Amino acid sequence: MMSLRQEVDRLQALAKDTEDKPHVVMDLRVKSDVFCVQTSTELHQAQDRIDELRVERLKLLERLTEAEATLESHREVTASLERRLVDTNAEATTARRQLTTDRERLKASLVAHTAQLDRLRQQLADQDRGQSGVIPARIQALQDENNRLRRANSVLRRHISADEIDWTLLGLNPPDVIVGSPQSGDESSSLDEPPTEVSSTPVVPRSSPPASPSSASSSSKRKRDSSPRSSTEGAAASQLPPPSGLAVRLSTCGRGLQPPLRNVQAVLRATSKLRSPRLHLPPLSGHLVVSRPRAAMLL
Repeated sequence: MMSLRQEVDRLQALAKDTEDKPHVVMDLRVKSDVFCVQTSTELHQAQDRIDELRVERLKLLERLTEAEATLESHREVTASLERRLVDTNAEATTARRQLTTDRERLKASLVAHTAQLDRLRQQLADQDRGQSGVIPARIQALQDENNRLRRANSVLRRHISADEIDWTLLGLNPPDVIVGSPQSGDESSSLDEPPTEVSSTPVVPRSSPPASPSSASSSSKRKRDSSPRSSTEGAAASQLPPPSGLAVRLSTCGRGLQPPLRNVQAVLRATSKLRSPRLHLPPLSGHLVVSRPRAAMLL
């Protein structure tokens, strides 16, 4: 009897365990369904987030493409600016070199013109002293004008001299040729002026300005004054030594005229060269006034 009761209790406990198992399985199934629903919901949310990230990625790619295009255009603009800068620097260097060359040429021409003016003045004074002891009024006026120009050139020589000229930049040799006036009996005693050095730059003769009525009348007067003295002046001119290269050029310019008239015209040509409009000289000091490109006078 006791064994039967124990067996019944065991079977009842087994039946109770058997009844509890379906409930546990059902609970586990419900929990698994809930977990699957939650997992699917999270999966859908993750997919939506991935789609949003893809759209954002496409937008970022478009913005990156636009930025690359803008950067490329900026690179092209920068390269063009660099090329323009290089061209501008080259032009500035060329302009600076040209300005330096023009300045050296101007200094050389000033020195050469000053030396020619001094030589012409000395030759004119020597010939006048050799022909007659009295200097005519027209020669005195020319000498006064030459003295004024000489004073103006002396002011210029304070700032510009032959030593400051860059002969290498001009492509010339140093000024080693000493130009002297023709020797005569009266000139051997005049030692007040040292020999002038001029550069080897070829001087291109310029055409003299058109003569005014006053200059035409003065030239006719000079012809009338020089006619009675032609014989004595020709004899004095025949006794002079052979002229230099500059005198030959001046004599060819005044060919066919008497020697004094040729010298006067040579002085006028040298003065017109100094008054050439190509020499635009700014005022170097308060005492030098250049009213026109044709003349420079001292106040």
